[in-house]
Amino acid sequence: MNYCTGMTACDRNRCLYLSNFNNHSVHRVELSGSNAVKTWSVAGCPQGLSVNIAHNLVVVCGRPMRIQEYTTHGSLVREICLQAGVTKPCHAIQLSTGDYVVSQCTSPGVVSVVGVDGQVLHSYGQSQTSDVGQMKDPTSLAVTKNDNILVADYSNNRIVSINRSMHKTVYKNWLCRLTVEYGCHLVCVWMSHEIDFMSVTIECWLSMVLDCNRFPSSR
Repeated sequence: MNYCTGMTACDRNRCLYLSNFNNHSVHRVELSGSNAVKTWSVAGCPQGLSVNIAHNLVVVCGRPMRIQEYTTHGSLVREICLQAGVTKPCHAIQLSTGDYVVSQCTSPGVVSVVGVDGQVLHSYGQSQTSDVGQMKDPTSLAVTKNDNILVADYSNNRIVSINRSMHKTVYKNWLCRLTVEYGCHLVCVWMSHEIDFMSVTIECWLSMVLDCNRFPSSR
């Protein structure tokens, strides 16, 4: 595989997904014992991957700028053409409302909520002021059960929390500095699974992830 830009796993379907940016494809690896690999083509330049509540795969395509949803065996379920206001989509997760939160790898960084028609409903990071400052090149996302958003603020090397349960957006640093190279990206990727699969607090998990010898195992 030439250039892997995204990876996620599905507990229900017992498989691992990887995106192949250069070959415009997604690889599905069976984890039930056979290790069988299935590959299918996507719209183009796939980046971040996630699994939604229907246990389907959500793929962000950079060129053309689209969100595509596939069944676990590669059948296209939905395609969303991202409209004005989204420039460099990197990762997308479907919220409980059916809308999608999308990170835009730009500086200043932007995280947007878009509808199923591809229109931007809300954006965070453009005009809001906060104690943590502007995001720079946000990449991976994780979403809690309350639809609060965790952002891997890549160039700032930190995790930022966006609280959507309040009338106004609240930014917070979960971790101001990580000493591990690419650490903030990896923490957010793992969080997207561990928050759902394991009953641990975010603070406890962060303390474990910084110890390279004590990564928690998925259920």
